[in-house]
Amino acid sequence: TVSVLYWRDPVATPDTMGHEEENVKMLSKDELVAEHVSELRTGYAVKPHLEYATIRAVNGPLVILEDVRQPKYAEIVDIELPDGTKRRGQVLEVDGNKAVVQVFEGTSGIDAQKSKCEFTGKVMELGVAEEMLGRIFNGSGQPLDGGAPVIPEQYRDITGIPINPRARVYPEEMIQTGISSIDVMTSISRGQKIPLFSGAGLPHNEIAAQIVRQ
Repeated sequence: TVSVLYWRDPVATPDTMGHEEENVKMLSKDELVAEHVSELRTGYAVKPHLEYATIRAVNGPLVILEDVRQPKYAEIVDIELPDGTKRRGQVLEVDGNKAVVQVFEGTSGIDAQKSKCEFTGKVMELGVAEEMLGRIFNGSGQPLDGGAPVIPEQYRDITGIPINPRARVYPEEMIQTGISSIDVMTSISRGQKIPLFSGAGLPHNEIAAQIVRQ
């Protein structure tokens, strides 16, 4: 069966809109926005996932699952409580068919026997749009300024794209520290990290300050 989703107009009715099918789901404007945001994550495609009821333990903010098929590090997990409420977490550790999940909203009320977990196969993403400019959001992208929810134009991985270290500008400008042993044997270039290893009691702070002054 196919559900027909449309915005509930306060004046129009299913008859006047030409929808006479029995399987019609009426949505308010806010519900339609929420439905769109939810489906946008999967590109309006049906992608079923496996649900697990194999929670072995709940320890602080962590949920430990076993008998999980190919869990992935940093994968997002949806957790459904016995009362139907849902929470979201992220895989922190994987050991064979076991996974440790950190729950963002906390583990209070999670029943190890009755709660279900769904592995989404995706990492943490944030919906972005130009209308977000000037707004205030929490760490999960939910508005904190009391404004309307944002309809994402696209979803971006919060970890970003890895930067190729060989693609950066090669450091060529030398920093003269005034310490001949460093300048000759281990010369320092501007833009690189400078580790200072020193034994207890040696003047490493003074050396670091001298390098900074240069």
